[in-house]
Amino acid sequence: MRLFCLVLREYTIIEAANAAEALRQFYAYERHVDLLITDMALATSSGTHIALLLRSVIPSLPIILASGSPPGTWARQDSDAFGRLGTGSVVILEKPFFPSVLLHKVHEMIGLPRELVGGTGVARPN
Repeated sequence: MRLFCLVLREYTIIEAANAAEALRQFYAYERHVDLLITDMALATSSGTHIALLLRSVIPSLPIILASGSPPGTWARQDSDAFGRLGTGSVVILEKPFFPSVLLHKVHEMIGLPRELVGGTGVARPN
């Protein structure tokens, strides 16, 4: 999670240590959540389960799923959940991935943060 926060420092990030906390945070900020980034393997749940719950509130919510294994090897419940999420606004990042790949995917899914200016690509200080 620390790497994500460092790479995405231009964005406002709502951090959660586990699935239950992620859901609490989401419901507290739901009108301000533009993207879900979650790991497929969580201690008490799965990333696809959380994604389905959040999508029931915001159907168009873009999702990035980080996974240490390719989709063909996922557990059946994760494969089924991925199918229900659809592929239009869901991206799978297979670990390991470069931080630049994560940043590119975030930019691709929700655009550049307001702090990035013009064609310089330079971030303003926070």
